[in-house]
Amino acid sequence: MADPRLRSLRGPFALALVLHIVLLILFALNFEASQRSAETAQPDIIEAVVLDDSRIAAEAERLKTEAAPPAETGPEPVSTPNPEESRRAQQIEAEKAAEESRRQMEAKKLADQARKDEQRRKAEAEEKARAAAEAAARKKAEAEAKEKAEAEARRRAAEEARAKAAEAEAKRKAAEAARKKAEAEAKEKAEAEARRRAAEEARAKAAAEAEAKRKAAEAAREKAEAEAREKAAAEAAARKKAEAEAKEKAEAEARRRAAEEARAKAAAEAEAKRRAAEAAREKAEAEAREKAAAEAAARKKAEAEAKEKAEAEARRRAAEEARARAMAEATREMEEEVKAKAAAEARKKAVEDARRKAELEEQLNNERRELAEREANKWANRYIKPRVEGLWLKPSAARGGLFCIIQVRTLGDGTVVEARVVKSSGDAAFDRSAESAVKKASPLPMPSDPRVAAELRSFTFKFEPAG
Repeated sequence: MADPRLRSLRGPFALALVLHIVLLILFALNFEASQRSAETAQPDIIEAVVLDDSRIAAEAERLKTEAAPPAETGPEPVSTPNPEESRRAQQIEAEKAAEESRRQMEAKKLADQARKDEQRRKAEAEEKARAAAEAAARKKAEAEAKEKAEAEARRRAAEEARAKAAEAEAKRKAAEAARKKAEAEAKEKAEAEARRRAAEEARAKAAAEAEAKRKAAEAAREKAEAEAREKAAAEAAARKKAEAEAKEKAEAEARRRAAEEARAKAAAEAEAKRRAAEAAREKAEAEAREKAAAEAAARKKAEAEAKEKAEAEARRRAAEEARARAMAEATREMEEEVKAKAAAEARKKAVEDARRKAELEEQLNNERRELAEREANKWANRYIKPRVEGLWLKPSAARGGLFCIIQVRTLGDGTVVEARVVKSSGDAAFDRSAESAVKKASPLPMPSDPRVAAELRSFTFKFEPAG
C-alpha cells in the first residue's frame, strides 16, 4: 500500500516534469536558431513556437491526470502522522513550489523573449523587403533614364551625321559648279578669240575688194541691214518671249530654249538668204558677170557683218547668262552662309546640350552616391553594429561610457580584411577589444544592392556598446 505522503507529492512532481519538458523544448528551439544564425551572415527569420500559460497548464493537468493512480476500493488505513516527517514534507513541498514558481517565471520570460525575437525578425524581414522594393524601383528609374539619354544621344548623332552629309553634298555641288563655270568661261574665251580672229580676217578681206564694187556692196549692205534689223526685231521678240517664259519656268531652261530657237531661226534665215543670193547671183550672171561678182562680194560682206552681229548678240546673251550665273552663285553663297550659320548654331546648341547633360549626369551620380552612403550607414548601424557588439568581450578594466570610431575594409562577400580604430576611446584595451569584435563578426552581413555593398567595402562606424 502506497504512502499517502507520496501520493500527495505526485501532482507537484508531474507539474514539475511538464515544466522541465517545456523548458527543454524552448532551449532546443533557441539553440537551433543560434546555430542557423552562426552558419550564415545574412539575418534569417526563425520560426518559434510560443507556448502560453493556458497551454502549459493544460499539459500539466493532462500529465497529472495520467500519472494519478486509480482510485482504491475500500477504506484507507489510517496512519498516525509523524510530526518530523510532516514538517519535512511541508518543507519539501514549499521548496518545490518555490522552484516551480521560479521555473514558471523563467518559462514565461523565455516565451516573452521568443515573442519579441519573432516580432523583431518580422520587422527586419519587412524592412528588407521594403529596401529591396525601393532598390528595384530605383534600378528601373535609372534604367529608364539611361535608355532615354541613350536614345537622345543616338538621335542627336543621327542629326549631326545628316547635317555633315548635307554639308559635304553642298560642298561637292559647289565644287562641281565652280569646275563647270571655269570650263564654260575657258570655252567662251576660246570661242571669243576665234570669232575675233575670223572677224579680223573678214575685215581685211573686205578692205581688199575693189572700190568699183562699193555701190553694189552698199546696196547689198543696206539690204543686209534691213534684214539684220528685221532679224534683230525678231530676236528681240524672241527674247521678250523667252523672258516671259522664264518668269514661269526656270531662267536657265528658258535661256537655253530661246537660244536654240534663235539658232534654228538664224540658220533658216541664213539658208533662205543663201538661196535668194544664189538666185540673184544666177540672175546677175545672166545679166552681167561683173554685177554678179559685185553682189557676191556684197553678200559675203553682209554675211560677215551679219555673222559679226549674231556673234555680238551671242556675246550679249552669254554676258546675260554670266550675270544670271553670278546671281545664282551669289544666291547659293548666301544660302551656304545661312546654312553655315545654322550649322554653327546647331553645333553650339549641341555643345551646350552636352554640357548640360554632363552636369545633370554628374548631379545624378552625386545624388546616387550620397543615397548609397546613407543606405550604407543605415545598414551598418542596423545590422553590422549589433552583430559586432553582440560578439564583443568587455575588458575587465574597461569603464562604462567608452566609444571609438572604427574603419573597416571588407571583400565583396563581407569578409573583413582590416578593422582599425581611427578615433581612439583613450583606453587601448577597449580599442583592441573593439577591433577583435569586428574580426570575429566576419563575414559581415552585406546588402543585396550592389551600390550600397560597394560603399561597405570601406566604411566607418561608431562602436559604443551598452554596459
